[in-house]
Amino acid sequence: MTCILLSGATGFVGGATARRLLEDDRVDRLVLLARSSDNLKGRDRLLQSISRFGPVPERWRRVEVITGDLTTVALDRAVVDAVTHVIHAAACTSLRSVKRVRESNVAGTAAIADQLEEAPRLRRFLFVSTAYRCGITDARVVNEDTPAAPEHVAEYTRSKSRAEEDLLSRRSFPLLIARPSVVVGHSRLGVKPSASMFWYYRALAEAGVSPFAPDKRRDIVPVDHVADALVFLTFSPSPRHRCYHVSAGARSSVRWGDIEAGFASCGLASTRRQSVDPSTLATHPALEAIAASDRNFRAGVEACARFSGLPIEWFANERLVAEGMPPPPPFTDYLRRCIESSSRSVLEQMRDDA
Repeated sequence: MTCILLSGATGFVGGATARRLLEDDRVDRLVLLARSSDNLKGRDRLLQSISRFGPVPERWRRVEVITGDLTTVALDRAVVDAVTHVIHAAACTSLRSVKRVRESNVAGTAAIADQLEEAPRLRRFLFVSTAYRCGITDARVVNEDTPAAPEHVAEYTRSKSRAEEDLLSRRSFPLLIARPSVVVGHSRLGVKPSASMFWYYRALAEAGVSPFAPDKRRDIVPVDHVADALVFLTFSPSPRHRCYHVSAGARSSVRWGDIEAGFASCGLASTRRQSVDPSTLATHPALEAIAASDRNFRAGVEACARFSGLPIEWFANERLVAEGMPPPPPFTDYLRRCIESSSRSVLEQMRDDA
């Protein structure tokens, strides 16, 4: 009997993964872990999250829900004894609280792993990390074996790197690590489920300013590809590696100039084309005009600009493709769908990352 424990299903990636698991006949029992103090509220939040990706299968009624904080939740002994696969997708991405990020992403991950380390039937613990766990690097192309640098542009990526180190130190743990790159939109639904990160690229195009040269490539993947890849890795019988990028790679990464052209074809790009230093991007007058003095918008642009300042153009995905996972579609293949799926303003879309 296959029993899957999934954390983080109230989030964008986790919600898409839960929706995908509900359709998978290999899953006999699905247990969702949600951050909530109340089971009914937690279940309602999960349902809202999964509903973003289409009608919820009838099977939802049989899903088990465990609520609590990652660092303190006590898994029922019956769940620990039954679980065969874990997808740990829960994470805190806060830009404001270093303490909360560390508690959730490092201590919370360790707390879950501690409880499952002796699970008698556990065959796979899939940790959802980030491709940016590499930290600040001079590399244009990053592969899975690129060492993590000591310096990071955000506590989120540092915390994911530290969590990886802890999990990798557990020698008998059936660990796999998935490292998504930048997750934007859904290849069929556009940004209807979430405009996370899409708002940033849209704002740059509308303002006509950018920290990227036109020929610099961006590694962007749709959330449904990430969900498919996570399920693929969860059930992969004999993976050849422990770490896999879930990324666009050389084949599907796209030039910034082509992304701008995609926005322009839908009337959402300025005729201006100005390169701006990432450190001053958030205060550029053209972006300030869009922001309308919104402090959260400026903070969001500042955070994104720190990543944009890295020279990385793509994360190698040959490992995952070699295992049999199809590559993702290029962002430009579904960019129009993202634009047409939402009538919200940039500021309204940005709130999906709040």
